[in-house]
Amino acid sequence: MSNPIILEKDFSLLKSLIGRHIGFAVAPDLVVSRQHYSCLTSIRSENPLTFYHSSPISLCVIHNNWRENIWVALDAGPDSSDEPWAPFAARIVSEPITTCLFGEIKHPNGWVLEEQEFDERPARLELWTGSIIKKIIVHRLGVYAALTCEHEDGLIWSAYAEYDRMFWLSFDKEVASAIEAEHDDYAVLQ
Repeated sequence: MSNPIILEKDFSLLKSLIGRHIGFAVAPDLVVSRQHYSCLTSIRSENPLTFYHSSPISLCVIHNNWRENIWVALDAGPDSSDEPWAPFAARIVSEPITTCLFGEIKHPNGWVLEEQEFDERPARLELWTGSIIKKIIVHRLGVYAALTCEHEDGLIWSAYAEYDRMFWLSFDKEVASAIEAEHDDYAVLQ
């Protein structure tokens, strides 16, 4: 395929997370479900798995025992033919993305808001153990992408990115295993 899974600047940002902790995440329009609709065929609906479905997720990444932190937003590639382009994106933001707009996600810091605004309160996800990140893998799944992240204590979580800029975040190892079994290509960050 001609496009990379992730652009070099986003790859470098994710690589800088190795050795850091995730304090929590902010999900602007969180829906918790037991159902997953994606191209992952090995995930069976009878499995008791939990999915956190949201538009771009902002991670509060901790360094130096909470004395330093950065916000990293995980996002899907844009719904356009812009170049350069990749199906998975990550960027530093000054604060978590909390405004969810129909067809558009905008940082609320004085930017012009377009489309119809949803009246949703962002949710705070505190499902991380406090263990440092050991390895991140970005996977290509056909035209989509996913990330699996492993921590030193064995916690593995995954984020599946769709082009409607929604994510399926899961802390079930079965989801990470399905992503690894079904990917077309991958990039390892250690």
